[in-house]
Amino acid sequence: MAPTIQLLLLLVLQCLVGALAVNPFDVGARAASNPCQDVRVAGFICVDCSTLGYCLHDGNGQWETQTMMTCQSDHSFYCTDEGTFGCTWQSKCRVPVRGKFYCQQPGMFPDPYDCRNYHECSTQNVDTPRQCANGAAYSTLTDSCTLPKDSDQCSAVQYTCSRAGQTGAWPADSRFYYICQKDAAAADNTFFPLLMRCSEGYVFNGYSCVTPTKRLASSRMLGSRSCTNYAISTCPGATASDEYCLCIDGALQTQNCPDGSYFDAQRLVCHQGTLVDSSNSGSTPGGSCQRVGMVGDLANCSTYHHCDAVGATMKQSQCPAGTIFSLTKFVCEAGSC
Repeated sequence: MAPTIQLLLLLVLQCLVGALAVNPFDVGARAASNPCQDVRVAGFICVDCSTLGYCLHDGNGQWETQTMMTCQSDHSFYCTDEGTFGCTWQSKCRVPVRGKFYCQQPGMFPDPYDCRNYHECSTQNVDTPRQCANGAAYSTLTDSCTLPKDSDQCSAVQYTCSRAGQTGAWPADSRFYYICQKDAAAADNTFFPLLMRCSEGYVFNGYSCVTPTKRLASSRMLGSRSCTNYAISTCPGATASDEYCLCIDGALQTQNCPDGSYFDAQRLVCHQGTLVDSSNSGSTPGGSCQRVGMVGDLANCSTYHHCDAVGATMKQSQCPAGTIFSLTKFVCEAGSC
């Protein structure tokens, strides 16, 4: 490591030590495990729940993980490598389980382990890892960092690999799928997913890429509505649960989720399953709430449904006269149906 870089890291870490409860650490010590070889992005990284590391490229195609700090995880101080670098008090460890990624096809692919990361694969299957900034997560629907960090893709493991050859659709977008591969370098039976994408117009049904039983509607322009490129939202006046809007060349255009899924306006992803009674919440109006939040009623623009607590009964409310419920802002605002 260059002396200038070492000095800079030491100054940063001295500031961290002054603000956080940490154990003594050895700056520049090589970590026991080497997640940087899989991540391949320079910068701070949580090696595990109690170890902050730093990824360095040796110039010969190899990455090294340097141990920078050890957290007091027995006192609920866990490693964090987003926003604040170091050890913070957390109710539980949030360090993602990382693993191998190998390009199988050209294109953009989500990282199977960390929702902030994604991969740009060349026609020669060369992987260029990318990482979203400012706490955002990668969306396959926009090919950009437009997902919030509370997305399902960040809070739950998105694949199941218990044997070689096991397959599954990517939960947020069934155009993508994975095939489980055994890690030959691991001593035990460790498996990791190889991500693939179906050809245009096809979705993965659990076994193979097939033509959707319901043809996807072609996109349509929504008048002269201006927007910001790469924005994703529920379409104004939407009547179909699988429809969402993308901003393309400064104008809103409708898109449709893959067959057998619906658009979740709060989490901005396509979910597999059927949307009940046109409610984007995943809960039936009047039924039990699966999560807290509000959703609009696609059948009546001035009506909305809301859940105050998980397991509570979903309630229905009406916006005041002269207002409608915004499907993107989740508030009543001036307008008419």
